[in-house]
Amino acid sequence: MNATMNSLSLRLGAICAFAALACQPVMAATINYGDFEDYADGGIIVYQDVTEGSATSAIPLYGAPSIDVNQLDFDPIGFGAIAGGANGSPTIVDGQLNFSFETLPGSGIDSLLIEEGGDYSFIGSGASVGFGIFAKLTVTEVNGVALAPTSQFNVIGSVSNSANSPGGFVFNTPWSQGLLLDLGPALASNGFMAGSVVTAGEVTINDTLGALAQAGSSAFIAKKDFVITPGGDLTPDGEIPEPSTAILVVAGLLRAGFRRRR
Repeated sequence: MNATMNSLSLRLGAICAFAALACQPVMAATINYGDFEDYADGGIIVYQDVTEGSATSAIPLYGAPSIDVNQLDFDPIGFGAIAGGANGSPTIVDGQLNFSFETLPGSGIDSLLIEEGGDYSFIGSGASVGFGIFAKLTVTEVNGVALAPTSQFNVIGSVSNSANSPGGFVFNTPWSQGLLLDLGPALASNGFMAGSVVTAGEVTINDTLGALAQAGSSAFIAKKDFVITPGGDLTPDGEIPEPSTAILVVAGLLRAGFRRRR
């Protein structure tokens, strides 16, 4: 039994790792959710053209995100994989996120943390699930200075895990994992001084779930949370006025100009 479960785990883990490492799948369709920023609450970053697609499944999988200061938060519904039957074939569900970002003057990031979680269920003993993330951040601007296309560079990372059925019925067991893209070493290796920060970039994230089950067993895994959190110098040079304050400032300038003309 242990040899069988180890074989299942290794097989599914290899499948999920391979799928997650396929950074540029051919996506049948895409959904562009637009731009997201939270300057009013102290945010320093704008996520631009947040787009999802999938090479395997109907979308949406992630759904539209929300933003809380600098954190981009997805609450996926229907992002899951299920397997069961006589042939033991795995089920793979792959989702891709793409976006670019910019930070306010005087601020910047030196890391990007990707965290996800959900739950899985098993029936029987010959079942396994897997989950993997691949991420690529292309650095296009450092310390507020745009890089020439030939000087841009990538920071790449991946993580994957799996779980096996212990036998019997197992329902709603939580799982989670995280991937940290540390930009500091890449900045240093490309000749930037200590303390440098990334002020603009482009991000691709491939996220994969897999399920595998032998005859008489079944496996199910779902993703229910997906969060992107930047780290670094998160204090801009100046305060960003709230919309109402900005309107009052403009109105005051207009009135002052009108009085001078009189």
